[in-house]
Amino acid sequence: MKSLLIGIALMSLIGCWGAGEETSGISSENIPVTPTILVVPQIVKTPRTVVTPTESVFPTKHPLLLQHTLVPNNKPLVMSTAVPVPPKQPALADDNLPDVVVSVGSQIFTGELEYTGPLSIDSESIQIDAPDSDPVIIQYRLPEQIGPIPRISTATVRLIAETTPARSDTRIFLSDDVGLIFAQIQYSSKPPIDVELGSLVSLKQSSVVEESSFEPEVEVNMIDNENIIAQIPIGVPTSVKTSMGYLDILVELSFYSRPDLRLTDRFTPYSLTAWVVRKQG
Repeated sequence: MKSLLIGIALMSLIGCWGAGEETSGISSENIPVTPTILVVPQIVKTPRTVVTPTESVFPTKHPLLLQHTLVPNNKPLVMSTAVPVPPKQPALADDNLPDVVVSVGSQIFTGELEYTGPLSIDSESIQIDAPDSDPVIIQYRLPEQIGPIPRISTATVRLIAETTPARSDTRIFLSDDVGLIFAQIQYSSKPPIDVELGSLVSLKQSSVVEESSFEPEVEVNMIDNENIIAQIPIGVPTSVKTSMGYLDILVELSFYSRPDLRLTDRFTPYSLTAWVVRKQG
């Protein structure tokens, strides 16, 4: 029995050894090779979900809100039609000082006007209905103790108004058959100023000595038929008898300024501001 068991064990060992040799004899060329698959990454677009906003309604059931009407939110802006603003008429300065403003339409008058014909005069303005243009309006406020301007319906008007960066000049003359009725002068000049009032009557400044003060006052004389008949005080209303009647005169300013060498071409050292009104009767 023991011999039988030993024989069976030997046969089993021999069988296992043979199977190992057969396995080791298989060539690697006959072993099937599994192909490698290259995987390329792909971008997959997922459809975008469109979310429709829902209108949120503010809760209104709170006791404190039930008593009030909600303020409208995001309502379109209602644009009102703009009302055109009419052009502003030039006016005198808002004070009690003597002043004059010359305008045509709604603009300050600039230029020259020679006119003879009908006009209207009141205590505040002179209106000239010049042909082919809007009326020329002279608004004025006379100095105290000067005037009034005689009320006439026809006159000769000479008007010069010029404004530059260096100065502003205005000269207004109203005359009738006798002579000057009204004059207002705001004028600057290189030589001493000589203003013709009509009928050989004029206002003339004296010359200034160069060695005098920086801005001295300049004497103003009334000239009639080439003769000095009066020296006009500055800043004081006065009345002078001339060949065309009594004239009320106020010389507000009459002075001389030293020339500025940087503005030699435009500088005007002599300045004169004066009012003249012929007395009635």
